[in-house]
Amino acid sequence: MDLIQCFAFILLSLFIASFVLQWRRRSFWRQPDQKRYPSAQENTTTVIIGAGVVGLCTAYHLAKAIDKKRHKVIVIEAASQVFAATSSTNTGILSYTGFQEELLPLAQYSYDLWEDLGKDTDFRRSCGYKENANFALKTGSGEGDGEPIPNWIHTKTDWHAIRDPPDSKMAIINPVALGQWLHKQCLNLKVEIRLNEKATSVDLDTTDGTMSLEVIDGEGNALNLQCNHLVLAAGPWSPALFKQLFPQSSAKIEAVISAGEWFVFENPESFTEKSIAGIYFNDIVGQKLEFAGRNDHTIWTTGEKSEVGEVPSVGDTPKPDPGKLAKLRAYADMFLKHPHTSGGKQKLRVLSHGRSYRPATWNSLPIIAGIPPYNLTTKERGHTKAKVFINSGHGAYGITLSMGSGKLMSQMILHKQLDLDVSRLGPSYI
Repeated sequence: MDLIQCFAFILLSLFIASFVLQWRRRSFWRQPDQKRYPSAQENTTTVIIGAGVVGLCTAYHLAKAIDKKRHKVIVIEAASQVFAATSSTNTGILSYTGFQEELLPLAQYSYDLWEDLGKDTDFRRSCGYKENANFALKTGSGEGDGEPIPNWIHTKTDWHAIRDPPDSKMAIINPVALGQWLHKQCLNLKVEIRLNEKATSVDLDTTDGTMSLEVIDGEGNALNLQCNHLVLAAGPWSPALFKQLFPQSSAKIEAVISAGEWFVFENPESFTEKSIAGIYFNDIVGQKLEFAGRNDHTIWTTGEKSEVGEVPSVGDTPKPDPGKLAKLRAYADMFLKHPHTSGGKQKLRVLSHGRSYRPATWNSLPIIAGIPPYNLTTKERGHTKAKVFINSGHGAYGITLSMGSGKLMSQMILHKQLDLDVSRLGPSYI
């Protein structure tokens, strides 16, 4: 073999080795090897970190699919309630328009699951779910889609409402009520939900092949949970949590965080079915401005993005930007109807306000994947039987994508054929 042939052989060998490594990383969780791993139904415990919409949707679908005598599902949450952060502080838009091509199948899949749930009367009433109730306000002739602007908007004669988007399916839901519904459904399905508990470390070196997850409860006590599967669904805190639990991992779980201020007002107007609506003033004010009337006699509003600053520790309350809050309150006073008294207008009653964070990734694709055992640590040892999964980074589309993401994650955990190929929705590796 001459020098050129030898050099070509070396290059070919390196290419083949690189291809095989990438194939292992991309295929490991897409087509599970049933002979290599035992059934996920056999005396199994799955722990999900995060009781937001993604975490509870994962628990909901997993609990529906398992034999509860042999498989236990536990959700741990650092806050004192479910949906304590981003999941409850959003407009509640459900749609599959505006997604990049790689995400469109997941968006359609997830929206269809929401639509199926929306056929149930109890779900619609409980969660304030309503289709075709999203409208953009525009100036012009005053003509629109024939849909009246809801009674909680202070209108002008030349405004008209255009269904947004005009030629696609879209719905709105009350995120707070959805959290209560998912919480109840999970409890009915025997999911154990543990609040005020923070995960601090993981031991992969257990003799029985499980993981030992250390958590600190609200009183400062250290507890250990033995589990076969660990799912990180902690929203904006997933990257930092993964790095804390698996500091030697070659997987890169990074986030691009956006922030925004919000208010929830009491709705002073009488409630009707048409009170449930999403109204968007972007064209009126020249920036993002959204209002949502909900089934619990409240009106939600949010506006333009804010500087992120420092993301608070998991379980802590974010501090809003006072200037952004003042601007948002001024818009609310301008566009929302006020109760009248003999002395003039009253200000709308503020029920709550704050800041929320939207966790996305550098390529705007969520991470819905398992981390292969050989990428969790640098230690030399055989593959652990315990498995780690990530379900995070959904950005502004978290509530739309959550139901589909949760179902696909449950299929991964149970080694079932996935309804969609999500092999591209994985982390990068060092």
